[in-house]
Amino acid sequence: MLDIKRVLASAPRKPEDAELRELLTPWGEALAAGGERAKVHPRPQLAREAFELLDGWWDYAIAAVADAGGAWRDAPPPAAWDRRIRVPFSPEAPLSGVRRQVRPDELLWYRRALSCTKPAGGERVILHFDAVDWACACYVNGTRVGEHRGGYLPFCFDVTDALADGENEVALCV
Repeated sequence: MLDIKRVLASAPRKPEDAELRELLTPWGEALAAGGERAKVHPRPQLAREAFELLDGWWDYAIAAVADAGGAWRDAPPPAAWDRRIRVPFSPEAPLSGVRRQVRPDELLWYRRALSCTKPAGGERVILHFDAVDWACACYVNGTRVGEHRGGYLPFCFDVTDALADGENEVALCV
């Protein structure tokens, strides 16, 4: 026979004096201490002589919208980019430097300067992303170069036609 009082009394309880601590890998500890991630190609089998790893500090802004589910496609860029986020970490992750969730009525914008020369001789510049959390629109120097839907999947954009010699700006609305 089942004794309901004993079952309820044995239910797990939250510890009252537990202290939550961050759990970091050795690589995360090095980043948290001010180190940088090694500049190695994320996919060695696809490595090229000329590549630039875009991990690191980006400017970011969180913009309030009525419905982020559809607004990411044509939202105007924010007026102010006053904060920084460490990529590739999500805003919730301690190593991102943000430590907050993006709500359903907010868009997350990323921006970074990219210095390069326009390729010659039929070469192309491809911007690879390992993933975004569900959908994004990508801009290079204010020109929309593509959009992607489908969280946690790698994707890329050919950004050659939007590049200028010298300083360029990459922006991403997620």
